[in-house]
Amino acid sequence: MINAVLHSKVEEAIRNLDIDEMIDIPTHEISSALTEAQLIMVNNYYASFEINEKARKCLTKLVKPYDSIDNVPFDYIPNATKWELPLDTLYLLKEEALINKDKNGNYTNVELRMNRCIVKPMRLDDYTTNIDNPFKKPYKDVVWRLDISNSENISSILVCDNNTTIKKYSIVYLSKPIDIDIENYPFMESMIHPDFHLELVSMAVDILKQRLINNQIFANRITPK
Repeated sequence: MINAVLHSKVEEAIRNLDIDEMIDIPTHEISSALTEAQLIMVNNYYASFEINEKARKCLTKLVKPYDSIDNVPFDYIPNATKWELPLDTLYLLKEEALINKDKNGNYTNVELRMNRCIVKPMRLDDYTTNIDNPFKKPYKDVVWRLDISNSENISSILVCDNNTTIKKYSIVYLSKPIDIDIENYPFMESMIHPDFHLELVSMAVDILKQRLINNQIFANRITPK
């Protein structure tokens, strides 16, 4: 459904509710509720993305690949490089690094895959605890990944051993859906799979109901004729 149709479906559902029929909920409030519902759906279905076909279908339009060869040294951590990710990155689904084992180029490039636990996500606390442990720290076949984000960009910090150079960082990621803006983009379609749009409408209506209960909506009242 395009945004305009989602709007009409929400309004239709609201008319069927037992609420003050003199309330006309502004379009921007409906856009806001649909946007909030959309992000809730993404987070809910991501939780079972790897094991649930329904979840993968719902989010299929949000799955994107990305390859990066551009990086800069991350001076705060030894043997670390900073790789910027797309601004719409929400969750990493798969990642791999193309490395050269020897900084002098004496070894053939080897592709490292996430499903072999080669690119290993690490929390900063775990990094501090394990970086000096010879049995746990990065070695020739393991790259650590630390996540750092701020208001300007989202980045992965990749940490390797002394003799490893990372040539390319490739990810498959779940992107953040574009906000639903009915007023400015009535013909745009939600990135949630169309088969789940009625579920999206239902969640948005529940959000609007709760906002009405909490008096969080500046709702226009219809003037009786």
